[in-house]
Amino acid sequence: MTDHVTDRTTARSRVDQKGFDTVNAPEQIVWNVRYFAGARAAAGVAEEPVSLPRGTSVRAALEILATRRGERLAKVLPACSFLLDGVAVKDRDLPVREPVELDVLPPFAGG
Repeated sequence: MTDHVTDRTTARSRVDQKGFDTVNAPEQIVWNVRYFAGARAAAGVAEEPVSLPRGTSVRAALEILATRRGERLAKVLPACSFLLDGVAVKDRDLPVREPVELDVLPPFAGG
């Protein structure tokens, strides 16, 4: 009987390295990520769809993008600004619950 309870407990909660429950995974939503200027060069693509669990924060999404795209993008992201559906991101920790468009904007030169 103990084995049965242990099996149930183990199956109930398997959390991956990013903190997402893989057994009771939340519904996925698609973020359309668009990279501009130097961010585009660092990412190697102009845009990409990214499927993330509902409630993922912009901060967590950026960590995932940096891991996915590599060191060049990871170095550029800290200097970037971000737009979520055309609105400047001020709080990177707010959870995103609906499909969105995330624009990654590196600092621009000029005056």
